[in-house]
Amino acid sequence: MKRIGIVTIVDNYNFGNRLQNYAIYHLLKKTYGVNAITLVSHKEGRFEQDSLPVELKNQVVLGLSHFPGIVEKRFNSRVNRWVNFVNWSRRIPTKHYYNSFDLPAELGEKFDCLFAGSDQIWNYSFSSDRFYNYFLQFAEYDKRAALSASFGVEEIPDEWKPRYIEGLAGMKYISVREDAGAKIVKELTGRDVRVLVDPVMMLDREEWLATAEQPRVDCSVPYVLKYYLGEEDDKKIDRWAEQNGYRVYELMKKDNPALYSAGPGEFLTLIDRAALVCSDSFHCIAFSILMKKPFIVYARKGKHNNMSSRMDTLLSKFGFSDRWDTLLDENDYLNCDFGKVDGRLAAERRIFRAYTDTVLNEEKALKVHLADKNTCTGCTACASICPKHCIEMKEDENGFYYPHVDASICVNCGACERICPVLNNVPKIVAQPEAYAAYSLDEELRADSSSGGIFSEIAKTVLEKGGIVYGAAYDEGFRVYHRGVSTLSALKDLRGAKYSQSFMGASFSEIKDCLERKQEVLFCGTPCQVAGLRAFLKKDYDNLLCVDFVCHGVPSPMAWRRYVEYRAKIDNEGRLPVRINLRDKSSGWSRYQYSNTFRYDKEKECREISTKSVYMKLFTQDYLSRLSCGNCMFKGYSRSSDITLGDFWGIWDVAPEMDDDRGTSVVLLHSAKGLKMWDDISAHVQAKPVSLEECSRQNPSMLSSSEIRGERDAVLKRIRTEGIEKVLPLLNSSTPLWKRAIRKAGRTFGKK
Repeated sequence: MKRIGIVTIVDNYNFGNRLQNYAIYHLLKKTYGVNAITLVSHKEGRFEQDSLPVELKNQVVLGLSHFPGIVEKRFNSRVNRWVNFVNWSRRIPTKHYYNSFDLPAELGEKFDCLFAGSDQIWNYSFSSDRFYNYFLQFAEYDKRAALSASFGVEEIPDEWKPRYIEGLAGMKYISVREDAGAKIVKELTGRDVRVLVDPVMMLDREEWLATAEQPRVDCSVPYVLKYYLGEEDDKKIDRWAEQNGYRVYELMKKDNPALYSAGPGEFLTLIDRAALVCSDSFHCIAFSILMKKPFIVYARKGKHNNMSSRMDTLLSKFGFSDRWDTLLDENDYLNCDFGKVDGRLAAERRIFRAYTDTVLNEEKALKVHLADKNTCTGCTACASICPKHCIEMKEDENGFYYPHVDASICVNCGACERICPVLNNVPKIVAQPEAYAAYSLDEELRADSSSGGIFSEIAKTVLEKGGIVYGAAYDEGFRVYHRGVSTLSALKDLRGAKYSQSFMGASFSEIKDCLERKQEVLFCGTPCQVAGLRAFLKKDYDNLLCVDFVCHGVPSPMAWRRYVEYRAKIDNEGRLPVRINLRDKSSGWSRYQYSNTFRYDKEKECREISTKSVYMKLFTQDYLSRLSCGNCMFKGYSRSSDITLGDFWGIWDVAPEMDDDRGTSVVLLHSAKGLKMWDDISAHVQAKPVSLEECSRQNPSMLSSSEIRGERDAVLKRIRTEGIEKVLPLLNSSTPLWKRAIRKAGRTFGKK
């Protein structure tokens, strides 16, 4: 069994310090079955004459802690607090060393690995005399690892930098707790390091409550918990609590001994049962998130008040950057949405465990844990965010792109996992968007569009402002990829439906560069691509407008290429077309009567009704979709986009006057930017308000995922190995397609 040493601050008056120490010990023991112990040093000797020796003090307190009733009656609340802390801390195996701040050098030989952290171990304001310990300089280089360590400050003064450079250079593994900490390490050493959650987030609420204790105040009544480590002068909460029938429990007020003397176990219960938590404490807010209690965050005032970086990182990770007291109205105090916490917490825990896996079992550690093949959408956010460019999007056998990690250059920073929209649930904008049926008044533009031409009207407006428009286009071989255009003449390349998943390439990075240059950007893509872009950018930009569309699912790029080759062979002796229009309206639009048109030169054009097309049959019947389309996380009325567009199927029943068989769009407006754009193009469109039920009644793809058929793989294999024309007999046969496909693959239904 491995022996692990934990070196951290040990403070028997600080809730967060004791709780994070316990979290590390408990996690290591539960997850890895190791023998872990906390190591702490004291400068005072055993028999100093000037004061009671620390060791003797500890022994006295340990003895008293067995008799809390006596302590409560005979000592003040500060001693009670100390006793309660020491009593609770028995859960954490700890070894004390005396006579020096420096831990003994021989300890390095006794442990297989040493973790420095968490808490503010690298804050020069109060930890500088123990840097020898906190940089683990008593141990061999290969045994040194920092676990979610904190600097507690946003920058290091010049006079301290040499000491930090030396200490950090001696750490084999480094992870930090704040973005500011990662920036400091990068500036001083050039290393990219992981930003992990605080260890307290690694335990579930139930695990914490198993260590909780009953406070000596009534927790059955509704109350507001106040816990401030700095100076607090906000009386609004007191007035609000009185007006709404809440008691106020304030932990740091010495005039309430029952609260002031509370230990870590009581602290947990007080948070868990509170109606509202108000605090400037990092750990108090962390537990509020973990226990899903509405909270208000205050900036630390007074001593050591420049500590906001750790709070900013915590709030940003879990989507609560709006919970600062200065941003909240009284009506918002209890309105705290915890709906996305579980997903984000699961992602952060994967990242944390990947790091500890690497440290404790490096040869078997998985450096990154991305979305699996059943859920990955191929949005490229992970590849775009990677600081080492070690993630490459590669095609599988069906042409779908998936991320592949070059482990030899991966630094285990976790940026890819933290940015993944599947793992982290990118926030949606509104639950009930405004809905319209609409089409462009420009008949030529409308005729060249898939439905009502609304995308082109929006794009024209952006281009006229000097902006750039990103959307799906064909390359010379009719592969689908995303590109940016900045002229009206090039906009035609982005019009029209392309029934193949598009490759994003470097689009996300290019878009960010444009946004940083203050250029207007319109991005149009599938809902999952929009979510990926939002996740990659990490923040909203005033000059970005995102448009998604009602998506049935993204079909196989491999199958699309085989179809283009097949059509070229039967139409034009194998020579590729010069233009493809999968939504040609010359045969009509209403009731799905559009055509697929392949133009080969000025004289030769081949057209077939979409309902007769082998490719469209396979696509609409769900034989070609990406696996993630079978459980799409980005459906619904609420989206990450500003505007959603689509065909208004069923308009002939909802509003016949809007149906002239030339294409009508459904438009959902989700954001203020979407409403502003709608106003900008209103003079160029014919529109009618409709209900959400009306616009989705005959458009199930707006709300429902595609079906991933059991015979999908067999059909794709036949297309891949024999050509798409070999599926034609299956489509035209009276024998069900799935049964013929599986027979051809040498299988019986349900068996290999």
